[in-house]
Amino acid sequence: MIVVVILMVQHVATMAQCTDQVLHVQGSQVVAGVDVTVTSTGYVDTNTVFCSETFPFIVGAVGGVTPLSGPGAYTFQFDPPIDSAMINVGGLGNEGVGDAEEIRLFVNGSHYSISSVGQPHACEDMAMLTANGDITGCMPCIVSGWNGTTIQGPITTLMVEDVPLSGAFYGGATFSLFICASGDAAVDEPMHGTLGILYPNPATDRITITGDRWGGSSVLIFDAQGRQVPCGSSTPSDRITLDVSALAPGLYALQLDGRSGHVVYTVVID
Repeated sequence: MIVVVILMVQHVATMAQCTDQVLHVQGSQVVAGVDVTVTSTGYVDTNTVFCSETFPFIVGAVGGVTPLSGPGAYTFQFDPPIDSAMINVGGLGNEGVGDAEEIRLFVNGSHYSISSVGQPHACEDMAMLTANGDITGCMPCIVSGWNGTTIQGPITTLMVEDVPLSGAFYGGATFSLFICASGDAAVDEPMHGTLGILYPNPATDRITITGDRWGGSSVLIFDAQGRQVPCGSSTPSDRITLDVSALAPGLYALQLDGRSGHVVYTVVID
């Protein structure tokens, strides 16, 4: 995974595929080349029977069919940090009067406000997005949820917490977690970013970037370990030519700094 580069960008011009699922509920395992360490606090359990789309984590309850309820959280630590993640959620209750709960996300120790609702899944009704960007159950609903909440990074730690809003028995919530990797299914096509168009990709000896919004402050290339590597470039203008003939074959991140901010492309060197 690209680490150093992602820390500096405002927009990442790559296609994300969120298919690498975290399936272990404790300890460390390698998922998609990332060491993922899972710890938990409070009321947590393992989901083995309810809604396979939100397998395998339960937060806010422990004990199966007649669970004990209370605040609970799973925390995920990623080494190296990941650029984004996705969760599906389920089991959220909100009866309107009495029992209610919500899921809150924390990225690198800070509250993460979800900007939009997800997509319906097959298990239950759609949940609701609170004014603070958290997920709560629809009203009145015993169970509800959604799929496809993407969490932008870089992410070193992610905490998924279930918090009671009212009532003594609210059942907890379930969720699944996926690491989103930069996809290269479309690398043969020109890649469009906020600052320009990059081609060809994959490349062998030359990369060209065009675009009338290019400000020309810098062009940087990093390898898969986040180390900056040298590249030759023409004078910054509306067409930049990079000499990449000395680079070893592999996956790289190319960062442009311009008037509109930063953009990063994932490029393949043959």
